[in-house]
Amino acid sequence: MKSRMKVPVLIVAVIAAILLAGCVRSLHPIYTSSDVVFNKELIGTWKQSDQETTWQFTESKDDERDRAFRLVVTDDKGRPGTFLAHLVKLDDELFLDLFPIAPQVANNGFYKFHFQRVHTFLRFGLGGQNLTLAPMNPDWLEKHLQEHPDALSHTNVTPSGHVPTGKEENAAERLLLTASTAQLQRFLRKYADTEGAFGDPIELKKIVQ
Repeated sequence: MKSRMKVPVLIVAVIAAILLAGCVRSLHPIYTSSDVVFNKELIGTWKQSDQETTWQFTESKDDERDRAFRLVVTDDKGRPGTFLAHLVKLDDELFLDLFPIAPQVANNGFYKFHFQRVHTFLRFGLGGQNLTLAPMNPDWLEKHLQEHPDALSHTNVTPSGHVPTGKEENAAERLLLTASTAQLQRFLRKYADTEGAFGDPIELKKIVQ
């Protein structure tokens, strides 16, 4: 029984870590093959300036179509989460699209079928040994979608997976974008430089080449 619990516990831990960073979740990626770029300077291990969390980038073999990175984020308690990371160029802006890689642990296939992995994306800045990753501000996005509900296809879900009744707290954390890649790209191109659209950046410094 204990071995069967490893997969959901790890998945929940990884998703919780991303949510705590304030990221917005999306069913679809923000890139097509023509938008993917590769920067070898990203390869290495980076440490967050305000904690012991590390981000290790290596060149990925997980995507047969596009050149991508494998990213292992290890939190301050030594718990790793592995992602497929694509560096995306939209006009003059760079973003990082993250998608969790399922742990290679045997489990009930019918049970695993019910877990939906999602994309998250961060505005990307790289300068020498310094890396910044800024998540979209969920509070700004929630307010924008309340005022312009047709700006992006979206829904809200609760931790239990059902449609919220309106009484749940932290509604912004439950936002799930269902917009297509094309819609997401149009939105990011339009609002990338809008004040408040992106939150405070995660600041990292390279510690291993």
